[in-house]
Amino acid sequence: MMQGRNIQELAMEVKRMEETKRDFIADTSLVDAVVVDRAPAISLRVPEIDYSERFGMTDVFHQQISSNLGIPYKYYNRMVQEAPNLWMYNVNHWLHEKPERKMIRTLDGNARAMRSPGYRRLDNYGLMGAILPVLAKTDMIVRSAEVTERKLWLKASFPSKSFEVKKGDVVEIGLAISNSEVGLGYVRVDPLVMRLVCLNGAVINDAAIKQIHVGRADGQDGVIQELLSSKTQSLEDAAFWSKVRDVVEAFVGNGHGDRMREKIERSLGLEIKKPEATVKVMAKENGLGDQEADSILGYLISGGDLSAWGLGQAVSRFSQDGHDYDRATQLEHLAGNIITLPQSEWKFLEEANN
Repeated sequence: MMQGRNIQELAMEVKRMEETKRDFIADTSLVDAVVVDRAPAISLRVPEIDYSERFGMTDVFHQQISSNLGIPYKYYNRMVQEAPNLWMYNVNHWLHEKPERKMIRTLDGNARAMRSPGYRRLDNYGLMGAILPVLAKTDMIVRSAEVTERKLWLKASFPSKSFEVKKGDVVEIGLAISNSEVGLGYVRVDPLVMRLVCLNGAVINDAAIKQIHVGRADGQDGVIQELLSSKTQSLEDAAFWSKVRDVVEAFVGNGHGDRMREKIERSLGLEIKKPEATVKVMAKENGLGDQEADSILGYLISGGDLSAWGLGQAVSRFSQDGHDYDRATQLEHLAGNIITLPQSEWKFLEEANN
């Protein structure tokens, strides 16, 4: 499992982000694409006082503005890289042709998200405030944590929820908690399986809570308004974070370990008769390339466990080879899917073994 930050570093970064983020509701007729030293940026204009403020653009913001304006991202990115003035002309034309109200989220001088004005800002600071007091009362071990341009991730396991898969092969059950401040995912609380012998992690897609970021629309047409937290919004958010806290408390106190043990034992009984064919089909169905499939096959063979559990562990081990935390976590989710799918639904195994 990719390590990322420790819990203190994560908490400090979340606090810093909370203190420095700025959000706006902007009429797109007052949003301008600009180029400075061949670097794309956006400018928010306030004509009444002859004032404008410029922001850089993250990769996520580029992807979202491309989607919002209906410009295919491959062509959009080519304009950014090879013809920034053409990019500026195209983006400004479509921003101003049919103005819309949008929420623009910024951090550290960069525009990081373009969402609808009704986007609900369920941010990382509120999440951490809800869950850390609960987890601090447990025997939690934070196995991995990070906050990226796209998401916050916190993965923790509980030694009190451990058992042997095989003699000497111990796993711990825990939680994988995630959130996206830029609209790339729900607030989620999922089970986590942590294999101690090699620190492989698999996230089980069985969310105990999943909340989309939708709320009321703010702002007025034809203006740019900087958003501050209102009392009403704070009260609504407090109720939601209380629900998240209850879910985490319930998980810590109930029998999720027994459910996970049953799923793991079932995966141990799903035999892989043709490893190369199985990995090839699995990779194709999940959008993995040939080199990725070869690496996973290598870990499957060297692990010596030709079962669904072994394949899940091979995928989890492969997730540690890259340098992108978001991508590594996607692979941990894939590992969890492989481990927990019932035999009747594991179509790629059936196809490969026949």
